[in-house]
Amino acid sequence: MPPEVKQRMFDAFYTTKPVGTGTGIGMSIVLQILQQQNASIEVQSEVGKGTNVQITFNAV
Repeated sequence: MPPEVKQRMFDAFYTTKPVGTGTGIGMSIVLQILQQQNASIEVQSEVGKGTNVQITFNAV
């Protein structure tokens, strides 16, 4: 994904989908849940190659 999309991917209501096909709320909710659980998320992306999302939960 392009850097400008990656930069905003956790913004509520941000979407790259056409109007009427997505709300743009999903990744914002994911981030909130992870923060509540003291977990972290890391996103690595290279245009034309793919995106890797790593979620880490701390051991209790």
